[in-house]
Amino acid sequence: NRVVRTPVAIASMAGWVDAAYVMARRDHVGAAFIGGYSIDEPTLKAAREMTAQGRKEFLYDDPVEELSAQVTRLEESGVVTGLNLRGSTPESYQAIAEIFGKRVIYEIDAHCRQEPMIRAGCGEFFLHHPDRLMDTVMALKSAGATVSVKIRAGVHHDDRILAKELWRSGADIIHADLMDFGYQKLRQIRNSSPLFLIANNSITSFERMKEMFSHGADM
Repeated sequence: NRVVRTPVAIASMAGWVDAAYVMARRDHVGAAFIGGYSIDEPTLKAAREMTAQGRKEFLYDDPVEELSAQVTRLEESGVVTGLNLRGSTPESYQAIAEIFGKRVIYEIDAHCRQEPMIRAGCGEFFLHHPDRLMDTVMALKSAGATVSVKIRAGVHHDDRILAKELWRSGADIIHADLMDFGYQKLRQIRNSSPLFLIANNSITSFERMKEMFSHGADM
């Protein structure tokens, strides 16, 4: 029940996209997915391991304190805020949703391909274990949340089946990283479910954006 003022969203980039990043671009976007933010000990440990390997990550001791500061800063921005979250259990996501309620969109990170995060039961782990992903979607929905799922296209054995399962499980948004795929993959997902669809990755020109819209993207 929020107005999205322009169909352009900022996608999460771990260690980069936070409230400050969004505020610098707030006049040009309708929504922003900040993060990814680790929300339990296994994923916090994975983030620290990834940082030690040279990746830029968001590190903190208290996820709730960190998320609260970020959400509060964005509430007057006019940008619809989504939290890209990395958790190892459905209960971890549900706990965050029970704290922040309807203030934000909750985005499940089924996208990260870094091995420490996969071992923690997050990121692409979900695409190889879709039952766990659907359990997580349903846990968030039980808390009354609006749920986005960020996927990496081509990892699940059939993205059309995945889109249908997400729809049936109660997800609201599919945020699809199209990687090296063109509009054909986007069209497959669009034809498989009525969910709100965000096309992601290398949408860097007006012509590319128009192509995504013409083949089914909502943002």
